[in-house]
Parts: sequence; C-alpha cells; structure tokens
Amino acid sequence: MSEWQPIETAPRDGTKLLGYEGDGRINTMWFESQYVWVSPGAWISDYNRSDTYEHQPTHWMPLPEPPQ
Repeated sequence: MSEWQPIETAPRDGTKLLGYEGDGRINTMWFESQYVWVSPGAWISDYNRSDTYEHQPTHWMPLPEPPQ
C-alpha cells in the first residue's frame, strides 16, 4: 500500500493519481499544463472539469492497480 506524499513530489506529466485536498476530499486527478485559463498549469479531476475550478491538493498517492 502506498503512503500519502507531499504534492510537490507528484508527477506533472498527466499521470492520473489520487489527490487529497485539505478539506477532506479525495479525487482522481492529474496535472494539466496546457490549460489556457491557468499558468503554468492546474490540478484537474474527472469530478469537476469546470474551467472555473482548480483543485488544490496537498498530498497524493499512486492509483491502485485495477481488478483483474
């Protein structure tokens, strides 16, 4: 089992991961460097891809392997 790691160590190449936000939310997310509304990029999730919301995760961990 992976442990939570500081967000500063997370991959920023579009890899999906679990992100923890300080308010207790945990979402699958990835770093998107090509969004035109933010610079130099933003954490995006499948939960809310609105261009008015940017996630602010504090920690991350790799996604688990899917079931076989």
